[in-house]
Amino acid sequence: MRYFAVLESLDDERDIPQHVYLDCIAEPTFKIMLQAGGIRQVTAEMADDYMGAVLQVARAEIEPQLLARINAQPGRLWLQLTVSDERYEDGANIPASFVSLAPTAALEVPPLYISPPTPASGEIQSDAERVFKHPQLRTQAFERFASWLQALVSRTEQRHVVAYHVGQGNCNAIVNQFEHPVLFFDLGWPIQTNIAGAPSPTPKLFDIQAFDEPAPVILSHWDWDHWAYALESWSYDRNQKAARATWKARALERPWLVPAPDRAMKLGPSHYLLIMKLFQQRYMGERALHYWPKQKDRLFAVHLTIIKCRTRKKDISYRNNSGLAMIVRIDDGWDRGLVLLPGDSEFDSMNLGDIPPELTRRLVGMVASHHGGKLNVFSIPQTKAPNARLVISTGKNGYGHPNNRMLDNYGLQGWKDQCRTNDSGIGHVGATLVQPENFDKPRCRCRRIIKAGMSSNSSEGSIDSSALPADFCI
Repeated sequence: MRYFAVLESLDDERDIPQHVYLDCIAEPTFKIMLQAGGIRQVTAEMADDYMGAVLQVARAEIEPQLLARINAQPGRLWLQLTVSDERYEDGANIPASFVSLAPTAALEVPPLYISPPTPASGEIQSDAERVFKHPQLRTQAFERFASWLQALVSRTEQRHVVAYHVGQGNCNAIVNQFEHPVLFFDLGWPIQTNIAGAPSPTPKLFDIQAFDEPAPVILSHWDWDHWAYALESWSYDRNQKAARATWKARALERPWLVPAPDRAMKLGPSHYLLIMKLFQQRYMGERALHYWPKQKDRLFAVHLTIIKCRTRKKDISYRNNSGLAMIVRIDDGWDRGLVLLPGDSEFDSMNLGDIPPELTRRLVGMVASHHGGKLNVFSIPQTKAPNARLVISTGKNGYGHPNNRMLDNYGLQGWKDQCRTNDSGIGHVGATLVQPENFDKPRCRCRRIIKAGMSSNSSEGSIDSSALPADFCI
C-alpha cells in the first residue's frame, strides 16, 4: 500500500531524538479526496472511511539530508512510501510501529515495514496542498460564537480553573463552584508511546456540565496531545493495511475555537481529519468549527481574555507559538485573581506587555507552558501574589518533561507552589486547582464529578450521595 505522509515534529528535548513520526494518508483515500475536490467537498460517509496512519520510525533510518530539507522547508514537504506487513515487499525493509492517538487501548498491531521515504513528485505536492486546504468559514459565525462565549462565562457565579490529569497531555477547564466544567481549554491525551502515564480509568470529561449547553473547547494549538481525547479509537485494519479513526460523538457535538491552519504549521492528515469532522458537525445552527480571525490579536470578554500568539514563520516551534492562550479571572466570593493558560507557547509570543495592566497585575495561578519544558526563561511572567500556584500538566513520557532547571526558573519569578497533575500526593482525585491554596475551593456535592474522575477533592468520600437529588449541584 502506498502512502503519502508529513513528518510530525514532537516535543523531545534530547539533542538527537530517537524516533520520528510519519502522519500518513493511504493513496486510495487520497485519490477519493482529490476527486471530491478537497476537505470542504468530502461527505460525512467519506470521512468515516478515511484511512491513514501514524507511524513511528527510528530516526537513524531516515536520510539526514531529507530531515534537513524538511526542517528548512517553509511549508509541508509531502513524502511517499510503501507500507507492508512483510519485510522487503515493494522495497519495504524499515521497521515501523503503528501509533494510536486514542484514549482507549489499541489492539496489538503486527510489525510493519516501510520503504525509505522520499519526496513525492511535484504533481503530488500540488495535489496534496489542494486536498488539505482548510475550508473557509464566515467571520460572522465567529462573532456570534464570541458573544455566546461571553454570556456563558458571565453566567458562571463563581469561576475556578482546573488542570485535569490526562497524563502527558493538556486539558484545562473553567469550572463553577461545583467543579462542573463551563469551558475546556484543550482536550488532550498522550499518544500511545506515552500511554503509560495516562490515568486509569480514563476520566469521563463529558458526563457532567455546568449548563444545558455543552462546554465549548478552545484549542491552544494542533499538537496531538492537546486534542486526542476527542478520539474514541484509532486502530489498524490489517485487511485495508491502514488505520481507522472513530470519534466521541459528545466531543464533536460542541463548539470548538481553533487556530486557523496555515502552511508554516505543517499539519498532517490526522489534524485535518479533526478539522473535517468539526466542519461537518452542526451546533445551534452553526458549524461546530470556528477559526480565530487572522487579524485579531485578542478577545476581551467579561472574566476572560483570549490571546492570539504571534511568532516568526521560521520559528522551529511555530505551531506552538502561533496558537491561542487564555487569561481567566477567578472569583471565589472572597478573593480574586488571574490564571494564565499558555498551552505550549513561549510567553514572549503572547505579547503580555500589550495586555492592560489590570489584567496582568495579579497572576495567582498558571499552567506551566509546554508541560514544564524548556523555553525562554527571561519571558516567564513574574508574580508577587502570595502562594501563587504553578501546575505542570504531565505524565510519564520520553521527552524529558518537565525540565527541573526550568521549574527552578519559574520559582525565581515567584512561582513557588509547584505541583504536577500526576502527583497523587497532593490530595486530588482527577484534577488540580490552578489557584492558591488559600482560595475558597469548588466542591461537587452530588459526587458525579468524583465518579467521573474529574475532582480536585479527595475528602468528598464522606458525603452520602444516595441522599442527594441527581441535580443537587445545579
